[in-house]
Amino acid sequence: MYTRLLAIVLVTFAAFALPRSARAAYSEWHYTGSDARVIVDRDAKAVVEQRLSVRVVAGTLRSLSLTGYGADAMFEAEGKVTSDDGGTFALAVGRDGDTYVQAMTQDALKRGDYVFVVRYHLDLAQGHLSRDGVLQRLTVMTPPLPEGVDGVRVVFDLPAAPTEPRIAAGAEQAGVLATLRRSPDRDELELVRPHISRGEALSWTIRVDPLALAARLAAAPRALPPAALPVDRSALIALLAGLIFGCVALLKRASFARVCAGAGAEISGLRPSLLLASSTLACAAAIYARLSGMPVIAGACVALTIAVTMLRAIARPTVRGPGQWVMLRPRDVFAPVARVRLWPAGAEGDAFDARSPRGRRVVALLTVIASVSAMVLSRRGADAADLPLLLLAAHAGLFFSGTRADLLPDAARNASALRGVFDRLSRAAQVKVSPRARLPMGSQHPDEVRLLVMPRAPMPGVFGVEVAAAWEQRGGSFVPAAEVLVRVQGDSPASAKMASRHAGLRPLAGRKPEERVFRFEAEWPTEAAIAALASDLAALLMDRRMKGEFIYEGSNRRAAREAIAATSALAAG
Repeated sequence: MYTRLLAIVLVTFAAFALPRSARAAYSEWHYTGSDARVIVDRDAKAVVEQRLSVRVVAGTLRSLSLTGYGADAMFEAEGKVTSDDGGTFALAVGRDGDTYVQAMTQDALKRGDYVFVVRYHLDLAQGHLSRDGVLQRLTVMTPPLPEGVDGVRVVFDLPAAPTEPRIAAGAEQAGVLATLRRSPDRDELELVRPHISRGEALSWTIRVDPLALAARLAAAPRALPPAALPVDRSALIALLAGLIFGCVALLKRASFARVCAGAGAEISGLRPSLLLASSTLACAAAIYARLSGMPVIAGACVALTIAVTMLRAIARPTVRGPGQWVMLRPRDVFAPVARVRLWPAGAEGDAFDARSPRGRRVVALLTVIASVSAMVLSRRGADAADLPLLLLAAHAGLFFSGTRADLLPDAARNASALRGVFDRLSRAAQVKVSPRARLPMGSQHPDEVRLLVMPRAPMPGVFGVEVAAAWEQRGGSFVPAAEVLVRVQGDSPASAKMASRHAGLRPLAGRKPEERVFRFEAEWPTEAAIAALASDLAALLMDRRMKGEFIYEGSNRRAAREAIAATSALAAG
């Protein structure tokens, strides 16, 4: 009992007998937040506005001692303190030696929430900027705090530039959330760290377009001696890659020139010297523009690269000499293994021809390489991750112009165009199909291939149904089409059948004097439609007497004679 009474007396004495200054010496306060706004101008000068949130729990607070600022930070002598109820207090800021910064208020801050606002100036060219490829790396430090804080934020307010500011990759930037806001005059990049630990100093690093700091950075190289001028590696890389591309364009032109000479055509395009210079400069400009963060200009340079590398052949059709049509085995015409024996050398096509088998393999390989390279660069955070795809697009003029499609079609292209039709007709039960080729006099290589379709039981006068590849020139290239030719003997039941079924179709003269030809085109230019048309015409010329049907008796016989006479008169007229 006496012990408790003694404690009460001592507490009462401390409350009333001690001086007021001793009673008010105890205070408890904590940091609750830290925000900074870095305002950068084009002279590479920055004003940093630091906002430190403090909560006073007990007692009073008169000053803050801050550390971690660099010696180049020039603090403004006056700051301010705002309270949660809207009150404002004056704040005196000054350095305490080279390490500490003292922020002191004239009035004691009692219990509540307060925000200390201090401002200091930085010359970013003094250790805060470094070159990072074609961009500039900007680094700003925020001081450590004596306790952990959630939601630390830094806002970089920069002059507007073509390339937006972005956070730099690195271990210190892990977990930082970035938000970009752009306007015609200023760019704002907001970085938020979810939590910092006690005593942890943060380094905030972003990548900036040099044009945002053009006024300072443009004048800096002129102050250096000529020997110390930096070498623009991006320009050297772009020029070297452009020169390699120009040499490839020359190889493409020489290869296509040999193909045109063998086909009796003339090549149309830039001369070799002009092609080398223009393709090198256009490709180098596209690469340098993309590395410099100017994608629109890079795209325009790629379009220019494609335009200067375009090649075209001026084909001059010639009159074919005499030749002989021979029957061939399907495997000699359509099998890739035996094609070398039938077609001339080079049937696989040129490596620069995207419409040939070899060229398609090269384009597929380059596409895979460019896609994988772009994916790897993108995962590593590279700025120009799409540069491999841009270079792939620049090769469009090399692979899709100056191809064999610009030349007059040969037998190999005819066979390739008829391969699908042959496969469909081979599965039809009522017809027989076989390829036939035309051999010019004195040559072992055919110049044209067609398909001969015959009904299983042809009626008298049927020479055959031919499926031929007809070629149309569109946009400088020859596009395959197909026509079906029905060859019959004049004054025959087959001719009468065709005349009666297709009364408005005028027959043409054939290879022989007694031969008549009826020409048809499919309604749709597809393999299925062409095969169906040829099969229907062959079925029309089937002798139905082989099935027990007699069609040349009575009035039918008279109609057949009249149809034959009409066909002969039409052909003679």
